[in-house]
Amino acid sequence: TIIPVPGVDEYVIGIGDSPNENGPVFRRRRSRAPWRNDDITRFFRDVAERVVSNLPDHTKPDGYSNFARKYYDRFRFYRLWYSRQPWGNDVIRYEVHLYPPKNDEPSNTWRAHLGFRYKESTIKGLVDSRIADICIYEEQTVESGWIYVSRRGNALDNSFADTLAETLRRFIEVITPRIDDFENERNEEGT
Repeated sequence: TIIPVPGVDEYVIGIGDSPNENGPVFRRRRSRAPWRNDDITRFFRDVAERVVSNLPDHTKPDGYSNFARKYYDRFRFYRLWYSRQPWGNDVIRYEVHLYPPKNDEPSNTWRAHLGFRYKESTIKGLVDSRIADICIYEEQTVESGWIYVSRRGNALDNSFADTLAETLRRFIEVITPRIDDFENERNEEGT
């Protein structure tokens, strides 16, 4: 894990660049700082707080994104996870993707995909034994490593935040206990 020193997050060492007499060459990268406290990041944090506030302590995620990351210009996303195994190292997590309105849609129409993301190769057996046939919502979609549902609403308003929080809370309530059971059984077999 690399922990950036405060105040230098806009700079990276240019790997492969030739050093000058004074040391390595630094090049400026596009700062993520504007995303850290923008409206979408605040909206995602609000959704996460609504989710966590209504969950029992043993199912509350303890890891959250620092800000709403950007996937090119297609969408912004936010993640929740647990620090305990097998959740670590970005193996399994809950995500919310927020898509801006399309050109033919009203400017206040936003789409969201919410769900459960996993790396099947890392958690062999979990998908087959616990997750493959799970039905959280009738309209859910299952794609490689991703079980999700879509929602529409007016981004950044309370009604849409409530809808997203309730949807994500349902994923957490259904899936987290199954993963915990799977991990406990796997640990018992290993002892």
